[in-house]
Amino acid sequence: RRSLRWLHDRRLRLAVATASDRACAEDVLARHGVRDAFEFVLTRESVGHLKPDPEVYELSLDRLGLNAHEVAVVEDSGHGVRAARAADLFCIAVKTPWVAHSEVAQADAHIESLEALPALLEAFVKPPCAR
Repeated sequence: RRSLRWLHDRRLRLAVATASDRACAEDVLARHGVRDAFEFVLTRESVGHLKPDPEVYELSLDRLGLNAHEVAVVEDSGHGVRAARAADLFCIAVKTPWVAHSEVAQADAHIESLEALPALLEAFVKPPCAR
């Protein structure tokens, strides 16, 4: 939650683009009390092709009205990293116990946990008053 608060404090726009089904994704976000932090949630039902196809990220860019160079993606799977790279997005892989590092090695950056996200992004994100 600290990372989400940091992102929110900097007025960064957030969305979820997942290969999970909508019910599962919405349930997980609601259980953790973070659903309201995201503008929208795109799930497997939102697209015709699942990751590693970049469709879910391309649709996210369209809905956000942003260009690829304005977006960073946080991923925890090899399929997700490949989808992000195929969409030409800056990809940050977060370490998980169920995915080998070799599966996410193509990511642009790697972090041990979501708590490390603000430190990584600090160099890229301007403070709200500077935008």
